Amino acid sequence: VVYPDQRAFFLVAHALKCTHAHGRARAHTHTHTHRGKPMSSAYVSVLRQVLAMAPQRHTGVQRVVTLAKLVDDPHLQLRYVHVTGSNGKGSVCWKIAGALQAAGLTVGLFTSPHLFTFRERLRVNSEMIDEPSLTALLARLLQVATSAGLLKQLSFFDLFTVASFLYFRQKQVDVVVLEVGIGGRLDSTVVVPPPRLAVITSVSVEHAQLLGSTVEEIAADKAHIIKDKTPVVIGPAVPEAVIRARARLTNSEVWVCHGKGGDGEAVGGSATAGAAVEPWQSF
Repeated sequence: VVYPDQRAFFLVAHALKCTHAHGRARAHTHTHTHRGKPMSSAYVSVLRQVLAMAPQRHTGVQRVVTLAKLVDDPHLQLRYVHVTGSNGKGSVCWKIAGALQAAGLTVGLFTSPHLFTFRERLRVNSEMIDEPSLTALLARLLQVATSAGLLKQLSFFDLFTVASFLYFRQKQVDVVVLEVGIGGRLDSTVVVPPPRLAVITSVSVEHAQLLGSTVEEIAADKAHIIKDKTPVVIGPAVPEAVIRARARLTNSEVWVCHGKGGDGEAVGGSATAGAAVEPWQSF
């Protein structure tokens, strides 16, 4: 599945909304639907509030920490596989989640953007969150943020990130496969504790105004998902020296995957002294 650019997606949605608004009879009789199924008025209402927020902010993550603290820090009560990269991170998240589920674990999956519905972003064992649950989670977070005077500081990606933590804690998942939004250093998802595994799929020049103008600078930004003693797997199109420098700072191990002819060859490369522990042994 090829996901459209998020900005383009919402521009198209806005254009359709404007076209509809200029209709005559339909403007008063339209029922909000998803794939032909009516959406509840409560769900539509909460989504309107969410869509009025900025898509993403890259000014630090303290606002996300603050919101999470207001709902009892659900992110600190979960285990993670944290995935970033310029390309391929969504596909890798799905493959990792599928493998972990096949191994008998209950797996939370957080990805973005969505294609048809916001509900796609939060899944447990491949099943999307249901409409009433997402409505209740977002309404609760909007209320908490408003009461704390925090709402104007938050983006809808911040809100969905914290909503995912709440949902996965509620579902008592064994592990969360967590896809970064943009970069790593200032992404909302970076508030999680040291993950059981960090994955960097690839690095190329993207979002240069936020992440840096070279692949090395961008890799250094993405490398912030690597925390204390985190096993790290990187793809072949990742500046290895940059990742190993971060690994030394965090006492972490690095594995490099070299793809040849469609086959992956995992080459272990310890950035620290001592015996290496295979990354999948973390679960």
